[in-house]
Amino acid sequence: WPHEQFTKKHITAITVCNYREAKALFSGGSIFDQTQLTSLEVLARNIKIIVESLARFIYQKPEQYLDIVSHSHSVNSAFLASWSRFMGSNPRAFPFLTEESPASLELERALRQHVSDVTKHSFQLESVYKFYKSGTYATTLTAFRVKSMSFDLLLSLAIVAYLLLLHLSLQYGSVSEFLKSLKQKKQ
Repeated sequence: WPHEQFTKKHITAITVCNYREAKALFSGGSIFDQTQLTSLEVLARNIKIIVESLARFIYQKPEQYLDIVSHSHSVNSAFLASWSRFMGSNPRAFPFLTEESPASLELERALRQHVSDVTKHSFQLESVYKFYKSGTYATTLTAFRVKSMSFDLLLSLAIVAYLLLLHLSLQYGSVSEFLKSLKQKKQ
């Protein structure tokens, strides 16, 4: 599910996620990472696993152990901590991520330092929601969770039933008298 948007647009991409299904909408999400909840040791371990998996795939050696991330090529803890602080202090949610946002610019700068060919590709994500982008971060994003339509339908049916019973009791005195009058009309 996290890779679906890229697949629809035929964009070559990698998504890494440990969730088997999407979380419920607006369930405890934040536009900022909480760096105090992030373990840099676990993050470094995950980076090492991903790099070694990619290397096994690229060099077509799926069963062989490739110790690529060690010694001088190991994950730099200071670099990782710096990026974690930077990314945790800058929003990366879709409405706030523009081509001129600090996260985009810094990521492009860092990639240009280590990779020879860096190009940007802009594309629109398909969504049922309409996002209005702002050039500044002084934007207020408001979301409301509302009751489902079935609740409104059930409430409407209950109100109609109540009004019908009220009408019958005012017209005939009681519901039993109304039923008696219906039997008399049939005969």
